[in-house]
Amino acid sequence: MPGKSDRLKALEQRVLWGALIVVTLNAFAVTLGIPVLVYFVMQLGGSTVQVGTLFATFGITNMVSSAFLGYASDIIGRRPTLLASVVGCALGFLATSAAQTVPQLFFARGWLGFWSGVGSSARAYVGDVTDAGPERTEVMGRAGALTFIGYAVGAPLGSVLAMLPGGVRAPFFVGSILSIGIAIFIAWYMPAEAIVKAEREASEREQDGNAHEAAPDAEVSTSASTPSGPPPAAKTTEGLYKGAVPLLWVWCIYFALTCAGIPAYFLVVLPLFLLDMFGQGIKTYALITAVYTGVAGLVQWYALRPSVDLAGGSRLLVASFFSVTGAAGAVLLVIATLYFETEPMTRVAIFAAGLSLNIAARGFTTGITQPAMSALGDTSVQGRLMGLNSGIEVAGRLLGQIIIAFLYDASPPYACVFMATMQVLAAASTFIGLAFERAMGFGSSMALI
Repeated sequence: MPGKSDRLKALEQRVLWGALIVVTLNAFAVTLGIPVLVYFVMQLGGSTVQVGTLFATFGITNMVSSAFLGYASDIIGRRPTLLASVVGCALGFLATSAAQTVPQLFFARGWLGFWSGVGSSARAYVGDVTDAGPERTEVMGRAGALTFIGYAVGAPLGSVLAMLPGGVRAPFFVGSILSIGIAIFIAWYMPAEAIVKAEREASEREQDGNAHEAAPDAEVSTSASTPSGPPPAAKTTEGLYKGAVPLLWVWCIYFALTCAGIPAYFLVVLPLFLLDMFGQGIKTYALITAVYTGVAGLVQWYALRPSVDLAGGSRLLVASFFSVTGAAGAVLLVIATLYFETEPMTRVAIFAAGLSLNIAARGFTTGITQPAMSALGDTSVQGRLMGLNSGIEVAGRLLGQIIIAFLYDASPPYACVFMATMQVLAAASTFIGLAFERAMGFGSSMALI
């Protein structure tokens, strides 16, 4: 909105910086336990399938709660929802650190999953105060980048904490303390939406008053009847823009397929694969996770918006290219797995190349989906759109983790073949979306707004 007051700009900057800080710290807290969770299950006498099911338990409860928390943030506000989510996470981390049996661990992870809506609520906050086009792509891309950077720092630190007297329980205890700190930060720093909304309305009234004083009534009337810019996009139901529903379906299918492949592989298969193939444990897995998430974060921070600009503003075109890139990386991982007895350096080189392509694909696909879905509706539905985004991500991971764990038990190459298949199907879904855009006369997903 042109002509924003200084106070409104300051409040929006607090929202943006607060949301970015919360997303980063929450990602850091969540990732502290990821490198050790597989080994935690094994220490309690669990199996490979239980590892996949444990991640799925987190996913089921998170998927169920995503729509609820997104709707709650639209109704009662982003700030109260964020506070409730962070406090719930603190209790979940504490319960995980205290688990003595596999069933107790399942309960704790289920609770934690239900309250893990911090990222979606924070991104909805961002959607409230940014323009739907390039600005939102850039800001949400940076939010995604900081999430990955939080992962990159949290993973190696989690492996270090696991060497302390508390063992694999220590990272989860530290995560609970950090979550309490995040809750205090939200209560102290983040402005309530009512304050931002009131200041926005005051700024609009001031702008309208200045316009009437600066121009004769006739001129104001003329400018009001014939606006210089394009008319705003028509809305359909629940704050969505006209033509948004088919594209929303495309993005949901695309994101679910993408998340069923790469994230499921990195969470469930990679630690087992490193142990079976290279004899490596927590430290190596944490290092690879740090590199993976750090590079994916840098990709989102520096390369996301330029890539969309290069593609003429089409987020779908960028998504299709990097889905194919991810499929190529998965094929290389299949080769590395099949040629298990190959000379070690050759095997490592093929494995590293496959991981690198998947890292690039993961960075782009996550960063492109969030602003694309956010841009399909106005501020009244940002919580629901971002909740849907999180729910779809978790649903894809949920199914992927269960399937990929069973496939790895049957034969390790099958897990990589599954990942490649998901990426190919994801690319196919974007081609359908591009065809729809052309049929409707949209130059890009952003042309809706």
